[in-house]
Amino acid sequence: MVGGMLGWMVDVFDLTLVLFIASVLGMYFFPPTSLIARLLFVFASYSLTLLARPPGRCNIWPRSR
Repeated sequence: MVGGMLGWMVDVFDLTLVLFIASVLGMYFFPPTSLIARLLFVFASYSLTLLARPPGRCNIWPRSR
């Protein structure tokens, strides 16, 4: 229970950090287009990492022993 709560807290901290510095991330990591496009690129990149977590958790890879 404590592990799940800690994981949730780290996720919320990560999301909050990305939301506050999204414009800076867009300025340094994405091409010089409009500000809206940069923000959309940042949020799309973050959402892809969130979508990739559940398949990564599935047992599709052999477990190391």
